[in-house]
Amino acid sequence: MVLSPQARWGTAARSLVAAVLLCACASVQGEGWGAFELDATFRAAARAGVLDEGSERGAAARSPGERGAELGAADSADVPADAPVVQLIAFGDAGASTAAQRQVTEALARTLEQARAEVEGARRVIPVVLWLGNNFGEHALAPVPAGDTRARAVCISTQDAWSRPEAAALAKVVRAHRWAGFASFAVLGRRDWECGAPQLAFQEPGDDGPHPWVMPTYNYVVRVFPGGEARVASRCDAGPAITCALEPGGEAALVELVLLDTSPWNDPPFGERSEDRDAESLAQQRALLEAVRASAAERASAPLRLLVTHHPIETAGPHGQGGLYPDSAFMYTEPALQRLLDDGVFAGVISGHDRNLQVTADISDGVKRSSRYWLDYPVFQVVAGASSRPDGRAGAGARGLSWYKGQALIPDLISERAGFAELRVSAGDVLALLHTRAGGRWRVGAVTIPRGRARHPVATASPGMEPCVGCDSRPPRPR
Repeated sequence: MVLSPQARWGTAARSLVAAVLLCACASVQGEGWGAFELDATFRAAARAGVLDEGSERGAAARSPGERGAELGAADSADVPADAPVVQLIAFGDAGASTAAQRQVTEALARTLEQARAEVEGARRVIPVVLWLGNNFGEHALAPVPAGDTRARAVCISTQDAWSRPEAAALAKVVRAHRWAGFASFAVLGRRDWECGAPQLAFQEPGDDGPHPWVMPTYNYVVRVFPGGEARVASRCDAGPAITCALEPGGEAALVELVLLDTSPWNDPPFGERSEDRDAESLAQQRALLEAVRASAAERASAPLRLLVTHHPIETAGPHGQGGLYPDSAFMYTEPALQRLLDDGVFAGVISGHDRNLQVTADISDGVKRSSRYWLDYPVFQVVAGASSRPDGRAGAGARGLSWYKGQALIPDLISERAGFAELRVSAGDVLALLHTRAGGRWRVGAVTIPRGRARHPVATASPGMEPCVGCDSRPPRPR
């Protein structure tokens, strides 16, 4: 078919408009970018106290008058003033064979080397790596027969999981971190279920198996202690009724991470005969959350407790409410988790799923817009799913356009470029850093979030509640 000159000009114009829109939404947004240099030492960065003061949303989240952003005794009573800083380095959708993954792996290696250098002498930094799901790139694990080349196009064996160059390089960097005596943990993502054998990604503590992480089961709790140890602190027993228990309180932990498998309640399970595993994971999750609730109620003071998941609670990417693939909003969350978030049990959430980088000091306004629900306590959120296939790349398609982004959440920082997230948890605050490669160089954005923020006032100003673009009709989960 031969196009007329007018049709050719129309096609070219539409292509130009699409390219402009893609570039616009792929930009780095927020007032905290470039606030300090990438090569600054850990101590210099901590002393800088970088704040996203230019963001009205972020300033409100930190204002003592509006958000009660004072240091809370309940979160810091057991933490000495000179306690080590816990450094959480998080990324999701990792291992795909892309140039972005190679660049992220190189930057990640530099960050981990710098963290280990800070540990020399007095252990003042405790670096922990977190894999946020979809950990095998374009593939998922399955018990693939050695001669079945057809199945390998989608599903790969455990032996082949780390054979591709980009995945092997990333695994090598994190294995070196583990061999140096530090920790790496993972959660399952949607893609990790697709071949029906998510349990093949499990790896027990102390096991030097194929994977560069510890993931003993679908859902578990990790505690990080002042001496530098980061260990699994939960146990779940299978049976007709799954039960979970946490280690009794002894040495005061600096941080408690609750790592959950969110795919069973957010995405249908994939692969043959996965329904039983799906039900097992969800039952285990509910039992573990009940144990977390009991532990939080029993202790007058507690470590900073963070939720680690694949699916975000709220997101400004295409998986957010009103976006192209809306499945990540408070109203879609498992009810047992909704209650703990509302009760202030979790100070923050670290997630992947969306292929971008975000920091939001308090997701409360986003929850109001997406789910018409008023959270009692502020909750921060970091999204880091841009390890290998960020939405800002040329081949991202519709998911890279602003029209198809979530409409409920307004992050304090966001980048559509490749990168990873870093959280530095000290006795007084959490410094959330986004490392992103934009304009041919690495940039760092920062938001400082005080610990122990007070409960929201009974009467709070509501955000704009305009209808979102293309809102999904999926009903919320019952409470």
